[in-house]
Amino acid sequence: MAELALKDTLLISIPESYEQQLKWIFTWVFDRLSNFTYQLECTKGKDVILSFNGKQLSLPQYFLGKIKDNRLDQECLPKLPLKEWVVDWPELEDRLVDVHLPILFGTAGYLQINKSEYTLNLDVLGTCFFLLTRYEELISSIRDKHNRFRAIDSVAFQAGFIERPLADEYVEVLFALMKKIWPNLDFVRKQGDFQISHDVDAPGLYAFKSISGLVKSIIVNVIRGKLKRAVNIFIIRIGSRTRIHRKDPFNTFEWIMDQVEAAGSKSTFYFLAGRHDKVYDGEYDIDHPAIVELARNLADRGHQIGLHPSYLAAENFEILANEQLSLESLKEKALVESYSHGARMHYLRWFGPQTWQQLASRGIVHDASLGFADHIGFRSGTCHPYLAFDLRDNCIIPILVLPLTVMEVTVIDNVYMGLGTGEVAFYRIDRIRNACKKVNGVFTLLWHNSRLVEYSEKKLFQRIIETM
Repeated sequence: MAELALKDTLLISIPESYEQQLKWIFTWVFDRLSNFTYQLECTKGKDVILSFNGKQLSLPQYFLGKIKDNRLDQECLPKLPLKEWVVDWPELEDRLVDVHLPILFGTAGYLQINKSEYTLNLDVLGTCFFLLTRYEELISSIRDKHNRFRAIDSVAFQAGFIERPLADEYVEVLFALMKKIWPNLDFVRKQGDFQISHDVDAPGLYAFKSISGLVKSIIVNVIRGKLKRAVNIFIIRIGSRTRIHRKDPFNTFEWIMDQVEAAGSKSTFYFLAGRHDKVYDGEYDIDHPAIVELARNLADRGHQIGLHPSYLAAENFEILANEQLSLESLKEKALVESYSHGARMHYLRWFGPQTWQQLASRGIVHDASLGFADHIGFRSGTCHPYLAFDLRDNCIIPILVLPLTVMEVTVIDNVYMGLGTGEVAFYRIDRIRNACKKVNGVFTLLWHNSRLVEYSEKKLFQRIIETM
């Protein structure tokens, strides 16, 4: 049994073979607690051992043992269908989304070897490592037309736990067992939270139209007999030289800020800083006087401005670098003293640790891209922020990952879940939010300013915000 270095401090002995991986995971595990102290030491052993007050808990490392020496292999993936552990512990009644816990690695239950030694069969740490690093995405070649890994191809979707923060639930199981063994351990959880953000793909429907696009829109409305609308389109375009015309349908920014501020919060608005793809990028330039005025207004009301790298910037890092400089220029022109040094990739085009590496190298401190476009839920199994990790080089990347749980387009549009804007849509979003609350996590909502035109869209957004 490992000797306690300090009588009142939990000692965690970790195999030196997995030192970097386990140090990283334990930081994330215990960061959700307030004032919890522990000490780490490296050993020659194969298991993680937690020691405190003369007792020890062993955590066998099934998954990390499989991928030793940076092995990326289909054989290391969980085998479907997954087995499950029915964790019927009263202390976990309000901490788990469901008592039926899918087992990715390891087996169900725990063993009490004697009065002082225990073993948890469930591979909590390895499973969390698998989910948070997005291991499966690095070995899968299946992608959609935007070169994105889809939710429907993930283990989480196929095993039915995509709408559960499973990594966080695994941590709750670990905490519950630790309390069984050491009742005097004090776990004070940090409060959960919510974060609201908006990708500004189109700050105006007509304000930034090209001349040809403007003429086309006007002609179409004239042909349809909608002369008043045709005139308004022209007025909006002409009247948006220094600020976006208040009648532009996509100019919902004041309304958004009113709703969010009424809920006691602030939003982050991610701006596109480049136009390189005629199909997928926006119609506006970030240095346009109306955008500068918009940024100034957002900042004056205490909201944050972040970078929304353009479609091609996800794979062309020179473009990414130039766009970060453009955002810095916007900050200076708008006289914004403080703004979010964060980013979210356009179309959620996240391509593994190289995306994190490139963002970090540009001075970006958080990435809000880790959500699936085709399904709401928990892409990395958690709703707790975590430092990025490169499992190829076994090193921490200095950027904070803010997992994305719900994007409105995913819920509403037929190309994805197709739930519309009614009661069913609210129920599914609320279920994700309640799952975050169970594990004291952060519920993150992405809602585009351009999807608040219809009355039903506004009512759904408003209902979610009012019930935060």
